[in-house]
Amino acid sequence: LMSIMVIDSLAIISAMILSSVWLQHRYVRVHILGAFVCMVGIFFNIFSDYAADVEYQMTSVQKQGEDVVVESDKSQKVFGDILAAMGAILLGMGDVMMECSVRNMGGPTECIAMLGLFGLLISYIQL
Repeated sequence: LMSIMVIDSLAIISAMILSSVWLQHRYVRVHILGAFVCMVGIFFNIFSDYAADVEYQMTSVQKQGEDVVVESDKSQKVFGDILAAMGAILLGMGDVMMECSVRNMGGPTECIAMLGLFGLLISYIQL
């Protein structure tokens, strides 16, 4: 659940940055404030995930009369967060490229038709 929230928030920010670079969009202060709120939300989501992990590590489990501290693999969480961030950046890039193709090639009707056609072909192949 945390990864989905990170992807949503980071995709918005990456789409804003890439559209300002590629498409020369100009954003006003309200848009920048919204992007800042997304960044704060990403920080708190990741921080709460790691804080819950530390709290979980501190709990002890009774096993045959001895205290055994539960250890979790932090590298897996870091790797998952990095993959979620990379996916979000690619999602934002795909959104900007879609907008660029709608503007420069064929318009929205052709874009949605091609999206449906290739979605149908990929879904059929996956069956």
